[in-house]
Amino acid sequence: MAYRWQVITSMATTIAAGIVQPAIAQVAQINQVQINTVNGALEVRLAIADGTTPQSFISGYGETVVIDLINTQLNLSESDPIVQAEPAAGVASIQVSPLDDNSVRITIVGQEQAPTVNLVEADGSLIVSVAIAGAVAEQPGPTDEDVPEAAAEPPQDQSVPTDEM
Repeated sequence: MAYRWQVITSMATTIAAGIVQPAIAQVAQINQVQINTVNGALEVRLAIADGTTPQSFISGYGETVVIDLINTQLNLSESDPIVQAEPAAGVASIQVSPLDDNSVRITIVGQEQAPTVNLVEADGSLIVSVAIAGAVAEQPGPTDEDVPEAAAEPPQDQSVPTDEM
């Protein structure tokens, strides 16, 4: 029986050792950052070299939203960080910068309130869509072609007669 106990103990130690070993995560490389206005909405597009999706954590305080991308590095030809002031209506600034050796922080500051963000993966990129409640993108006004012509005849009375006594 002692032999049997040693085998079970040995197997348990092997399994426990396998569980304790830390997982090695692949580090995503951001090789391009674009800040654009698309259809009146602000978009931050992060091109990731190998298409790996970084783990993200979103937090906020006051007029600021912070997105931390873990196991991610900025690998850009231009200098870090990237900062753009007033990129869209209702947004005071956007900054993309290294947080530490393996994390990247995106900070978005609203002018009067915190923006709403949505993260979407598409075509090897992570896209951060930014919206400000109440901010209205400029839309072109109606043209003469958009306004219907006035009816040639005036509207007729559609009331129903009642019996008068």
